Amino acid sequence: MIKGYPDGSFKPETTLEKVHFTSILTRALQLTATKPVAFLDVADYDAATQAEIAAAHEALIVRNFTGYFNPRQPLTRIEAARMFYAANTHLMGQPYVPTSVVTFSDTVALSKEDQAAIAMLKQYGVTNGYPDGTFKADAQITRAEAIAMVLRFLQ
Repeated sequence: MIKGYPDGSFKPETTLEKVHFTSILTRALQLTATKPVAFLDVADYDAATQAEIAAAHEALIVRNFTGYFNPRQPLTRIEAARMFYAANTHLMGQPYVPTSVVTFSDTVALSKEDQAAIAMLKQYGVTNGYPDGTFKADAQITRAEAIAMVLRFLQ
């Protein structure tokens, strides 16, 4: 599911890029592509990574209407939540409907879909937010946080 660095390290506190999270989630869900990658900015990646991005795009886990994937963009917590929400929709065949209102002190201004994604993560036990009652939607996610979230999501 995950790959380390060529020197054999994992670097858990390193910020995760969008391309890496997409690959991890695609591998974890065992998604495969039936079409070539549709993004213009991933030609420099190997065929396996391009196929993982294509599979995530086909499953609507990653969406971008500009033709660009922005693979090197650091992943934020809300972007990860959106991808988990889309993955759950793909797996279940329908969007998740929260069974209760889940709020963090910093999420009330977010869209209803983003709030539903965060509620799903909370109700599935994927994340509990931070001790201060926040979710920190715009915070960049680390490799360690991402792996922990993916493992809990799979349960």
